[in-house]
Amino acid sequence: MVVGIPPVPEGDPCPSVCAIVHAYYLEILPEIVWALQRCGSLTNALVTFPAGGEREGYRRAVAPLVAAGVQVDLIAVENRGRDMLPLALVAQRALDTGAEVFIKVHTKRSPHLGEQGVIWRAELLNGLLPDLDSVEHTVRFVAAERSFGFGVPIASLGGKAHRGKNRAALSLLSRRAGLRVPRRLYFPAGGMYWCSRGWLETVAALGLTAEDFEAELGQLDSTMAHALERLIGCYAATNKATIWVMGTPEGMPQPVAVDGLRVALPR
Repeated sequence: MVVGIPPVPEGDPCPSVCAIVHAYYLEILPEIVWALQRCGSLTNALVTFPAGGEREGYRRAVAPLVAAGVQVDLIAVENRGRDMLPLALVAQRALDTGAEVFIKVHTKRSPHLGEQGVIWRAELLNGLLPDLDSVEHTVRFVAAERSFGFGVPIASLGGKAHRGKNRAALSLLSRRAGLRVPRRLYFPAGGMYWCSRGWLETVAALGLTAEDFEAELGQLDSTMAHALERLIGCYAATNKATIWVMGTPEGMPQPVAVDGLRVALPR
C-alpha cells in the first residue's frame, strides 16, 4: 500500500513532458500557460482551439512557452465534444512527440457554477502544477512508476455517483476499448490530470471522430464526452493502474483498495 509518492532518482535528466491543452476560452489560456511554465521539462504543447477562432490571439497567448523553447502546435478543431474530442484527435500526435509523461489541461469555465467555477479551475491547476520542484518530482515519479495511471487534483476525484446517465455510452466505449466497467468507478471530474503513455494509446486506438460526439447544446451530462471522461476509471481498473490524488494536505487517509485499483493520496 502506497502512502505517498516515494523518492525517485534525481541524477538523470528529467523526463520530457507533452501538454495537451484545449483552449475553448482564449481569455483563460494565459492562466494555463502561466501554470505550465512550472514544468521545467515541458518539451511539447498541443493546443487545440475552436475552428474559426482567432489564431493570432492564441499565438500571442502561447508566446511565453515558445520563448522558453517549447514546441507549440496550434490545432483548430470542430466545436463539439468539449475537451474530449480534441483529446481523441491529438492523442496519437502527442504520443508521436516521444514524450514520456503527459499532462492534460483545458480552459475550464463551468458557467453553470458561477464564481465557484473560477475557484475550481484554480484548484485544479494548482493541484497539478504547484511549483517547479513539486512538478519535477511528479514527472520523475510518473516516468518511473510502472503502475502509474493518473495524477488528479484532490478537487476533482469523481466516483460512482457521477456515472448516472452515462452508463450506455460508457458501456459502448468500454467494449470498444476492451475494458471492464468496475463496480466503483473513479475518474478526474474536471478533465485535468497527469498520465503516462498507456491511456493515450487507448484513446488513440478508439479512433473517435467528430461524428461520434454530439453537437454542443450546453449539456451537463449524458454525452460521449462525459462517457470518455469516465472511461479513465475503466482503464485504471482493467490495467490495475494507480490513480494518485495530487495536492493533498498533510494527514490525508492512506490509499484504499477500490475494486482492483488503488486510489493513492500522496503527501
